[in-house]
Amino acid sequence: ALEALRRADKDRRPFRLVLLDWRMPDLNGEELVREIRALDLQPPPGLIVVSGHSRDELATRADALNLDGVVNKPFNPSLLLEAMLYALGAGVASRDLPPPDEAPALQPGRLTGARVLVVEDNAMNQQVIGELLGRAGATITVANNGREALVAAEAHEFDLVLMDLQMPEVGGIEAAETLRASGNVVPIVAMTASALPGDEQRCLAAGMNDYLSKPINLERLSAVLERWLKLKPLAAAATARPAAAERAAASAELRQLMETLRDQLARSDSSAVDTLDRIRQALKGAPPSRSLRELIRLVDAFSFEAALGKLDQASTDLGLGPARRTG
Repeated sequence: ALEALRRADKDRRPFRLVLLDWRMPDLNGEELVREIRALDLQPPPGLIVVSGHSRDELATRADALNLDGVVNKPFNPSLLLEAMLYALGAGVASRDLPPPDEAPALQPGRLTGARVLVVEDNAMNQQVIGELLGRAGATITVANNGREALVAAEAHEFDLVLMDLQMPEVGGIEAAETLRASGNVVPIVAMTASALPGDEQRCLAAGMNDYLSKPINLERLSAVLERWLKLKPLAAAATARPAAAERAAASAELRQLMETLRDQLARSDSSAVDTLDRIRQALKGAPPSRSLRELIRLVDAFSFEAALGKLDQASTDLGLGPARRTG
């Protein structure tokens, strides 16, 4: 694995993602992760552990090693796809807070008092969803599968259930049917990465109220929360149009700065460092995406050629599309 990574890096065709087992001869998973990090690959690949090892121990080690994902065996394809999307920056996985007019339900304090049961067996998604809803003020209870969800719903009252479909022991469909059969009328919103034909109808037939496809769009999540938690409109909604105009101007400035940066990187012009500082200022404190963090690190290290290869992804993650050449 290490030789393949070195060879791909030398050929300038780096791997974006590595799936590795936890228990292997020669090097185990933890040792391999450290060896990969020591290669200092640019850009660094996402790292996902796929293993039948103890779930709790894996989750603890994943946090300690700053892994991008953990998938427990046996797994189904949708769970693996979800983890891969997350690691590549396309999963639920955005912690960045959208502006109030785009995702009002996710703003700080908007969900104060709301009790939400998150039924999800992917530890990374548990963390991200928990952070998003918790930051908005909701009280979060996490269940790792449908069986735990049924126990939690019997012991506590919830205002909303976010329910993954593909889970071990008891899946989302079966859990929803059991809840409805018991007389529980809590709103249930399905979450799934499988996107198979008929999934939405199966969810509604099981008694679920709504449906979210993964990777989850935060504006869509906000709309679902507003609908089923019956949130009152934000008082600041009247300022939505001016805010949208301000964002459009900021977007135009960012696009111009990214195009300037492309030209400077192509010429190995050291003024790219200053342009990147202006890009940071234009973001006004918004948390940078993973690709932008990598771009910043490469430019700060004067690795301009490698940074140029990362520019389009960073620009796309900012919602700008690939940066174009100026002139």
